[in-house]
Order: sequence, then C-alpha cells, then structure tokens
Amino acid sequence: MAQLFHIITFGCQMNAADSDWLRRSLTSLGLREAAPEQAEQADLYVVNTCSVRDKPEQKVYSELGRIRRFLNVQGRTALVCVGGCVAQQIGEGLFKRFREVRLVFGPGGVSIAPEAMLRLLREPDLRLSYLDFPENYQERPLRLQSLISTPNGNAVNATGVTPDKTPAVAQHPISNNVPGNHPGKFGGMAENIPGSTSATAPQPEKTPAQPGQICASVTIMQGCDNFCAYCIVPYVRGRQKSRRVTEILAECRALLAAGGKEITLLGQNVNSFGQDLAQPELGFTPLLRQVAALPGLERLRFVTPHPKDLAPELIAAFGELPNLCPRLHLPLQSGSDRVLKAMGRKYDLAAYMKIVEGLKKARPEILLSTDIIVGFPGETEEDFQATLRAMQEMECAFSFSFVYSDRPGTRAEKMEGKIEQAVGLERLARLQAWQAAYTEKLLKAQVGAQCKVLVEGASLPPPATQKREPTLQGKDERGIAVSIALPTGGNTGSFDGRPDIGLGNGAGSGLGSGAGNGAGSRLGSGLDTNINGKPANSGDYNLADASAHAAIQADAARFIGKILPVKIVRAGKTSLRGELL
Repeated sequence: MAQLFHIITFGCQMNAADSDWLRRSLTSLGLREAAPEQAEQADLYVVNTCSVRDKPEQKVYSELGRIRRFLNVQGRTALVCVGGCVAQQIGEGLFKRFREVRLVFGPGGVSIAPEAMLRLLREPDLRLSYLDFPENYQERPLRLQSLISTPNGNAVNATGVTPDKTPAVAQHPISNNVPGNHPGKFGGMAENIPGSTSATAPQPEKTPAQPGQICASVTIMQGCDNFCAYCIVPYVRGRQKSRRVTEILAECRALLAAGGKEITLLGQNVNSFGQDLAQPELGFTPLLRQVAALPGLERLRFVTPHPKDLAPELIAAFGELPNLCPRLHLPLQSGSDRVLKAMGRKYDLAAYMKIVEGLKKARPEILLSTDIIVGFPGETEEDFQATLRAMQEMECAFSFSFVYSDRPGTRAEKMEGKIEQAVGLERLARLQAWQAAYTEKLLKAQVGAQCKVLVEGASLPPPATQKREPTLQGKDERGIAVSIALPTGGNTGSFDGRPDIGLGNGAGSGLGSGAGNGAGSRLGSGLDTNINGKPANSGDYNLADASAHAAIQADAARFIGKILPVKIVRAGKTSLRGELL
C-alpha cells in the first residue's frame, strides 16, 4: 500500500502554490495524500510555514508540538518535514527543538524537497537541510495530470465534483486556492491566504487544489528587494528572482489545456517582475498582456503589487484587457506619510491616492482591498486617524489588518517608540469595526444586481441527510464568493463559457498577500456559507436517497467551469447568495 502524506499550509498564496506543487509531486512519486480522517495515520507530514508575523510562526510551533504528541500517544514514528519561511529563519535549529523533524527546506529548496522526502522515508536515521538561496529562479516540472485523485480516494476529473463526506462547504478542488488545508483538530491556515476564512469562523473541509483546477495560480517571481522596515520576507525568501517569460507562458498554456479558466499571477512584489533580468523592458505589464491573450483564459488576476512600482501602463491595462478582472489588492500599510517614511515604503499618501484615482478612471467598477499595519513604532492617534480616513477615501472594500510585531533582523525591530500591545489592539478593533460595517453595506447594495459567476465547485451534502441543500460555489469578476442554489430539471441555459465583461456587479473578497505583520485577523475573506433560507427548489431533491445523491453530483458537474448569469438575492458578511437567471 502507498505511504500516506499530509500537508499543512500556513501563510500567503505563494505558500499555497508551493504546497499544491508538493502535493502533485509526491503523488507522482507514488505516495498518496491522506484523507482528513486519516491525517493522524500519515507516514509523512509536511508543514509549510510562514514567519511574516509572530502569530503564524507560533502556530507552526504549536502544530509541530501537536504532531509530536499524537505520535507519542500512538507509539510510532513518522517523517516530519518543515518548509517555508520559518524553516529558512530557524534552519537546523528545528532539529534540536523537534526530534521528529528530519527535513528543513526554505523557499529555495522546494524544487528538490520531494526527492529528499523519498530518500528520508528509506533512511530513517538521516536528516537533511536545504537552506541556500539559489541565484536564479529554480524551475520545477509541472506534473499536471488529466485524472486526479482526491484525499478520500475517489477519482475525479478536471470538473471537480467529488462525493462529499464533510458537514460544511462542499469539496471542490479549487476552493479559494487554499490547497492542503484541513482545519480543525489537525492542521490549519495562517491569516494571509487570500480568500481564507477568519480565525474565529467555522472552517469547512475542502478538497485540496489539484491539477486541472478551474482557478490556478502561477508564480512568476520569488523574493523581494524592497527591505521594508517591518518585513522579514527578503531575509527568508531572498532577493528578487524573476522567471523566464517563456516558462511562465508555458505553464499558463498547460493549465488552460487542463481545464483552467482563471489564472492568478503570483509574486511578493509582482509588478516589479523583470527588474532583475538582463532585459528589464520585459516587465510585468508586457507579461500581463501576453498572458491575457492566451486562448481559453476567461479571467486574469495578479497578487500582490507594490504601489511604488504600479506604472501608468499597468493602470491603463485595467481598461484595455477585458479578461483582467476589476479587482486589485493594493497594500497601503498606513495613511500617515510620517509612518510610511519610517516603514520605508517609498511612496506617500498622495501618490497612493493618485493610483487609486487612475484605477477608478480606467475601470470604474474596480474593487480595491488593502493591507494595514496598526501600532507601528511611533504611530500616534493622529497617524491612526489618517489611516482610517485613507481607507474611507479609497472606499476600501476589504482589508487584511494586523497589529505590528517585531520580526528578527528587521530595521523596525530596533526602532524606539514601540506601541503598547493594548493600544495597538484597541486601534485594530476600531479599524476592523469600520471595515466590517462598510463591507456589509457594500454587499447589501449588491442585492438585486446581476453578475457573472465562474462556478468552481459544488457543495453537496452527504447521502442520507437533509440538513442542507446542494449549491454551486464560485466567484464573480470582482472576486466575491457567491453561493448559488443548484437548479433542477437539467436546464443550464445556452451558456458558452464566455464572461459578459463590464457587468461588474457584486463585490470582492480578500485577495491579499502576507504583507502585514502583527496580531489580528482579516475581514472580507472566505466563503460565507451561513446565509439562512432555502432555495425555492430545495424540495426537488430527495437527499436521503443515495442514488439521487449520485444524480445530484452528476447534475452539479455540468455547471463547473461555466460562467453563469446570476441575480444576487441575499448578502452575508463577506459573500453573496444568488439565483441563476
């Protein structure tokens, strides 16, 4: 029988993409991913870590301690591997602290990690570390498969409907681009994965992202050269390394050929792409245009840009590329020029607002979200009020907001004027209260509007239950999660899969990156599945009948990957409920 592996992901969307590649690689090498209920029986654990703030770093240590405890209770051993930013930061010190850990690899070591894991499974007394920063971007084989297997062992094609054994949101392979995350008793996610649910909300089980997914992420660069005063990223991910354009386009074509409809281009500072190459004119905007022109690409997004590198031609692209989604996550961090200068952000509030003005002129329906750090060293109440005013002026739909925390080796760690934690938390509460109220108002205004929803998956209750109705899950152009009652009668309408560009109704959900640091949580992210009320056709399904349940699965599969016209009928705190037109 194939050995089982389990991947636990903390951090940003870059980590999520790395975990997805590790999953495909381990599967191609003959291992099998553990189902959620098998997590504590795995032979191999991979903890992909984040250290952009102190809180997710502490969660990593807690997770490693939990693995140690249940292995001790079971009286067995397993291979534990730690990757990502904490691995790069702590290095071989993890071997001393956690005897179960036998592989430590930083972001630069992902490409060689799968083969190292196989070797360690064969050699139980060996320990390995891969912590060097490569000079160039290390290309990795895509390892895409036309037929994939989900953790419960069921085969599923690229359309992605699988039997659902979970009690919350349905399994679908591209749910919010959060691969490898089975929250709850075992495993969890850090705050900054775009689209993730809040730290206090019930966290649904999801089938991990897989090849053939409807919405895919493509890393175009690694590392960062900005060295903002608070940020540890350049120290744990290294200097900026851009991929070759030919490799990026090849990956995008492969994903589209495997059934992809939407691509998100990823980078720590995505719009500085190419600045480290011999031909800097091959920069981000030309790349964006080449990707946008690929046949079959319905929707295009990118995460996360830096305001200082957001050129006029990139702003113009939002009005010129019909499949470039009207949504942008644009980190502000602070609305105070004095604090921005201390942070080393290399722009002031006026420059930021000029970008906002240009974006809204180029694409009036564009939805903006941001990152905010409150309580940065020396921040006054006046500085904080400037941040609140800036968010109101830019009409910030959603935000990732945190209280500042020291990161080792950064300039801010040595700054004077540290803000008391209680003061920072109180400011954070005020900011998030405003954000929650504004987001709720924004979403309520969408009720009655029409939008186009790219269906990514289906939420199917398990057989022999009538506790909830089957729904389709997807997002509109601006990134908002939309739940749609699964229609009956086999009427899909005459949809050809093409988006109706320009409708732009609905509102977005959190598409940020791990730029902020400190304690806190984020608003405006994740699927809000707790919207009460039954769809009008809910009585048409006999969910207690197993054969009927199988028919529902087949019925739902017809919609996945389609872009459907939807009327919004209800608003939740961070998502919408709609009905097919």
